[in-house]
Amino acid sequence: MDTGYYIAFYNKNDRFHSKAMIIIQDLKNNKYGQIYTSLDVLDELFTFFQRRKLQYLPNKIIDDWFIKNKKFGKIYILLLKC
Repeated sequence: MDTGYYIAFYNKNDRFHSKAMIIIQDLKNNKYGQIYTSLDVLDELFTFFQRRKLQYLPNKIIDDWFIKNKKFGKIYILLLKC
């Protein structure tokens, strides 16, 4: 999952919010398989919502999508060797 989907899902004023609300049903029914995201996406979310004084939302996203229901999504960590 990319940043744009989460923003549209949680932001009722986003022009793609209604589409995101429809897609969530397909995601819950596992139509597209396992949901994956990265720390980079989460970092973008923290930055986006912090600028809008909504710092609590990224934590809610992590809790709702990846902690409460571990079968629903996974966060991937990419480690680079230097």
